[in-house]
Amino acid sequence: MSEAIFEVHRTLGLTCGDMGFVWHKDDPEPLISLPVAKSYITYYAGSLKIRYLGPQFEHTVNSVASYKDLILVAAGNTISAWHKVKQEKVFSGSKSAISEIFVFGDYLLALNFSAELLIWNAESAESLGKMALVHEGLIILHPPTYLNKIILALKGKQLLLINVKTQSTIYNFPKITNHIDSEITSLEHSPALDVIAVGLENGKIIFADILHDNVLFELTQNGAVTSISFCTHPGKEKLATGNSQGQVHIWDLPEQRLQATISAHPGFKVDKVFFPPGEPLLITSSGPDNSLKQWVFEFSDPEPRLLKQRSGFNSSPHHIRFYNPQHILACSNNSLRDLSILNEHQSTDLSVKHIHKAIKKSHIQFSIKNYKSFDFSETREKDWCNILTCHKNQKEPLLWSYENKVLGQKPIEVKQDSEVTATCVSPCGNYGVAGFASGKLEKFNMQSGLHQFEFKGEHSSQLVGVCIDALNRIMISSSSSELVFWDFLSGKLLKRVQLAGQALLIELDRFSNMLAVVMENLIVLYDIRSGKITREFAASGVKDLSFSYDSRWLAACEEKTIKVWDIPSSRLIEWLQFDSAPVSLAFAPSGEFLATAHEGCLGVYLWMNKAYFQTIIIEKSPKKPRKIKGFEASKGKNIYSSKFIDVQQLVTQPNELPADSITQFDKLPEVPDHSSIKTSDIPYHRIQALYNLDDIKERNKPIKPPKKPEKVPFFLPDSLNIVKAQVPTQEDDKPRKKIKFDESDLTPHLQHSSESVTNYLKTLSPGKIELNILTLSDEEVPLFTSYLLEALKSSPDYDFLQSILACFLRIHGDKLSKTQASSLSTIQTEKWEHLESQFMQDLSGLERLLPFYYI
Repeated sequence: MSEAIFEVHRTLGLTCGDMGFVWHKDDPEPLISLPVAKSYITYYAGSLKIRYLGPQFEHTVNSVASYKDLILVAAGNTISAWHKVKQEKVFSGSKSAISEIFVFGDYLLALNFSAELLIWNAESAESLGKMALVHEGLIILHPPTYLNKIILALKGKQLLLINVKTQSTIYNFPKITNHIDSEITSLEHSPALDVIAVGLENGKIIFADILHDNVLFELTQNGAVTSISFCTHPGKEKLATGNSQGQVHIWDLPEQRLQATISAHPGFKVDKVFFPPGEPLLITSSGPDNSLKQWVFEFSDPEPRLLKQRSGFNSSPHHIRFYNPQHILACSNNSLRDLSILNEHQSTDLSVKHIHKAIKKSHIQFSIKNYKSFDFSETREKDWCNILTCHKNQKEPLLWSYENKVLGQKPIEVKQDSEVTATCVSPCGNYGVAGFASGKLEKFNMQSGLHQFEFKGEHSSQLVGVCIDALNRIMISSSSSELVFWDFLSGKLLKRVQLAGQALLIELDRFSNMLAVVMENLIVLYDIRSGKITREFAASGVKDLSFSYDSRWLAACEEKTIKVWDIPSSRLIEWLQFDSAPVSLAFAPSGEFLATAHEGCLGVYLWMNKAYFQTIIIEKSPKKPRKIKGFEASKGKNIYSSKFIDVQQLVTQPNELPADSITQFDKLPEVPDHSSIKTSDIPYHRIQALYNLDDIKERNKPIKPPKKPEKVPFFLPDSLNIVKAQVPTQEDDKPRKKIKFDESDLTPHLQHSSESVTNYLKTLSPGKIELNILTLSDEEVPLFTSYLLEALKSSPDYDFLQSILACFLRIHGDKLSKTQASSLSTIQTEKWEHLESQFMQDLSGLERLLPFYYI
């Protein structure tokens, strides 16, 4: 089977999951840990910077807790304890997947989907027992001062007081339960002893005295109570509750009234609200919104303000491109985002808050939503706006500044009253082009946004794509039925090419001038210089495509697969199938990665290109796709198989083949003769230096001529008698004699065998070799030519002799007679023809024996 070309690397843009977070103290700064799909992430609570990323687990992580300096992670039916990213211990014994874990004292408690409460010693990982529950457990709470006791919320509107040491139920709170008229969704103890707050699905918040089994009072909010937290900062007796619409309600407890409502995560469920102990801060998280936010209360202001946030996409990105080797630009329906590969803390949304007055006062009506696609140029990044976006149902494209990460200050002047369907930025960064649904094209200035001209011609239907070549000479536009080639500078129409099918999108590789046109069941490659078809690939339902950094590969997104073709050989070399349909992809400009975006996924996935780092052997084109199981965060394991591999259980054993399967030979094949050439044993860089001596000398030449030493001040020799006066002597005034080279050191060796000359030259540096050849007299040139003829006939030191020959011909080539030059040419030709015939014989044999393809 062929080797896999792409290997999972990491996911970008995932901030938090749907299970909330846990706040824990770790000197010198508190941390926040939260589950993200099949992994977990730990942040600094103050700065919200990533502390470390957890490993990839086999199952989804349902809950996270902390014990001392360990992070406890519940994935599947086991709990693992991690110190940073090193696994320390494992808690096992659950029959089914664990839904919730909780730590108090030295007890580790867990609820599973089999309606059981499991108990371990958190220090030794010893199982202390389990309790069968009437209904599935939901939430665990430990009231302060209640030794070895917890309050457990169950499905069916039940509350239980349980002693975990004796593993028995103590009380079921009948009076409090009578007031619970909906499922329990959250549970939290208050700063006052014996008082807890119970959040219900219908929006009620019940304050209960668990010591006397009484309900103190109730509060009501809109939507289900998803999380509750009490503020313990002195002088601020507040309660924060979250709901399923993204709102956080701040309650004044002494007055028992609503104090403020903030739209923390508009339109998305609030998974967790939390007041850090003794601080006027509020931390909120939302998995569907993919954001983690920190709010601060200031003075007497009842409503907190946003202090810090860490966020990602809250809707699936559908168009991605590498801005440079370290950054990816991606857009979803409601945001344009810059993702950093090196440091995720640098990832940010491009801001739309500070819109210039010229845009607000203009007649243009637009909304910064429904992003369709974008284009950019790095050339004038620091001078003016260099990103151009296209939006659905909008008549104007928008300018953005990558340098400032903000929407541009000037609107674009357009003449067409039609929806923009395609945009493009010239490689120089000075001009932009907008294509409209009417078939028209307009050129404008990127710095000012002013209209330049309208291209002289139009398409019969709406445009699906616009591209400009690397030299700003040719522009190609496409409608559903034709390609049109334009002179970009003058706007004149150069040529029309009718398409055999309906075009869906186009992509230009500026390095090779190849244009890919996607049709319903076909991808066609055109050479934009000649306008001719160069390659065709079968593909259906293509949503996006991308060329590799060296223009050798073409990758395309189909319905649930990605295909990669090798363009020179027209072969399919990789075919991947995903659980979620890919909607966009892009090759890194440096070649290391392939980035993909998938339907229903909030992250951008990075795949490592193994062919960039090593030689990959590809057999015949794959007949069926490889099944890729989705990965969500950080690192992955065995992505090409659904079976989980435990490395510690692997045992290496020799393969035992049956005797019948071993081919018997009466006579071993002859050992092939490799005496055609033998390379030298001297370092390769010394051989290469002989070819590049002129470049080396030019590189090492001094930038400035040497300066004369400054004269010593006149008063120093007489006053201090330290430095003697520098008086020019008569010898200095005499003209210098020209240096005359002595006889070459190579001359004595030319009287001996060719092997003696070669051994002597191998002891010299490249510079001294050139000097010895340079000092050969006219009488010694024929001797050196005879040496070369004799040495080239033999096999040893073939590569070294070639460099000597090149150096000799460069210096004394004009002194050779016709006969000498012909002799050298003849022996070189014979040697190469013999070598080439052996290469071709070996290659033909390999093609027959091994139907592999090397990339």
